[in-house]
Amino acid sequence: MKNKIFLLFLFAFANIHSQTITDSISCVTYKMGLIPNEAIDNKILTLEEKKKLDDYKAARELIECKLYFNKNKSIYSLVEKLDVGDPFIYKLVAIRAKGIFYKDIGAKEKIEQRDYGGLINVIHPYDEYKWEITNETKMINGYKCYKAICTYQEFSTKRNKMLTFTPEVWFAPELSFPFGPVGLDGVPGLVLEASLNSRTYFYATKIEFNIKNPEIKIEKPSKGKYITMEESLK
Repeated sequence: MKNKIFLLFLFAFANIHSQTITDSISCVTYKMGLIPNEAIDNKILTLEEKKKLDDYKAARELIECKLYFNKNKSIYSLVEKLDVGDPFIYKLVAIRAKGIFYKDIGAKEKIEQRDYGGLINVIHPYDEYKWEITNETKMINGYKCYKAICTYQEFSTKRNKMLTFTPEVWFAPELSFPFGPVGLDGVPGLVLEASLNSRTYFYATKIEFNIKNPEIKIEKPSKGKYITMEESLK
C-alpha cells in the first residue's frame, strides 16, 4: 500500500513538472561502466590476460551513446566512432550498446532496430517492464534519483531455455520524461543510470536541454522488416 501511494506521488510530481516541458529536443549522453565483482576482479591474471583486460577497458571507455527526446518521443543509439584502437575488441564491447531504440508515447510504440545482415525492427510491448519503485535514492548529475527494479522471464527457442532478466534503473522524477537508454524506460522520470542483466551498466555524463540544432531527428525507423517480440525469440 505504501509503495502504491509513493508511486502515485511520483507520477503526480512528474505530471506537474511536465507542464513546463516544450516540444524542443534535449539529449542525454551515456557512457558504459562495469559493476565490480570481487571474484573476477581479484583473480590473478597472466600478462596476456591482463593485456586483454586492459584492451577491453580501453574500448569500453570509448563507448558513448545518446538519447534524444522531447515530451512525446525519444530515440537512442550508439555514437559511431572511427578511431577505436582495436576494432575487433571495440565491436565486441559495443554489442551491448548497439541498436536504435525508438519510443512514441502518443502512439504507445516501442521499437528496437538491429542489423543482422539486414535491418530488423522488433516491436516491443509498450509497457514491457513491470517496475517496482523502491525508496532507495542517490544523486546523479545533481538530480535526486530513485531506484526501480524488475524481474521477468522469456523462453528463447534459439537457446531452448527460459531466460531470466533483472533490469535496474535509477530515474529522476524532477525530469518528467519516461525515457531511458537501451529501451530501459517506463518509470516516472528520465533514467540516468541503467543495467539490464549483467556487470555492464549505462550512466549519464551530460544532459543538454533545448538543443538548437540537434544532430538527429526523432523519427520512427522507416527501413527494415518489422517483427513482433515473440518472433524475434524464435
